[in-house]
Amino acid sequence: MGIEKQIKLKDREKIITVVSRYGPTFFWSWILIFVLFVTPFFFMFWLFNHGWWGQVLFFLPVAIGIFVFIRTIFIWKKNVLIITTDRIVDIDQRGFFDKEVSDVPYSQIEDVSGRIKGFFGTIFRYGSLQIQTGNGKVQIVIDKIKQPVYLQQEINELRERLLRKY
Repeated sequence: MGIEKQIKLKDREKIITVVSRYGPTFFWSWILIFVLFVTPFFFMFWLFNHGWWGQVLFFLPVAIGIFVFIRTIFIWKKNVLIITTDRIVDIDQRGFFDKEVSDVPYSQIEDVSGRIKGFFGTIFRYGSLQIQTGNGKVQIVIDKIKQPVYLQQEINELRERLLRKY
């Protein structure tokens, strides 16, 4: 499903950027998936020599690894921040059946801050972006995205351009 089908664009509104979580930040999920797939194959002959319980001990980690792989890809692709010409839409997919959508027009944004923290964040240039509305009702925090400071500057430029227009 395309991004255009996840949100309804207004007249003359265009999508400028779609931001998702930085792939290498799923490092521990990828390691877990790798271990769940490789370990049973390493012990495959020994496990199959032990009857039905050996087969269960072989297929169980593989099935869990497939589930974790599908969930990781699903969360990665469905968790997005959409920056349009008129607003910011945050689609926060927390699980298969848990989704939260926040929609903030530029006129309601009070503060945008980008933060890069830690050794790996500095090396790989990923961090978090925080968007605060003027009325304080909505606070959007997007973690582990690539170049949050650049994105903060882009949002501020779009916001200033829109506010100058009105």
